Amino acid sequence: MISIRALCELLENDFRPDSRGLMSTVNHDQIDAMEFSAPIADGLYDVIIIWADDVGDGALSIDLVITSGDKKGELLTLRAHNLTQRDPIDLAAHPCRVRVLNGEPEILL
Repeated sequence: MISIRALCELLENDFRPDSRGLMSTVNHDQIDAMEFSAPIADGLYDVIIIWADDVGDGALSIDLVITSGDKKGELLTLRAHNLTQRDPIDLAAHPCRVRVLNGEPEILL
């Protein structure tokens, strides 16, 4: 079994985001109207989606791990209210960024 920190270190060497923080093959979807399980400071965070589940009421619960910076290795759980058209399994292992502004998170896919 591999730890989340070790996974982040491996992925950091293999996944380099472009200038927009996205891999070149990824569509630019912005997902907002989210809630954190625990708040983090405003900023831009490189993350990888670990898992996503449909939790009903038109929402997904998305687990992410931060892959760089001071918060590297920390696990976040977000609740997304506008992603129900996406298959949660398709989001797993997807590198992206989370932007937090005034305490409000937004995933940049």
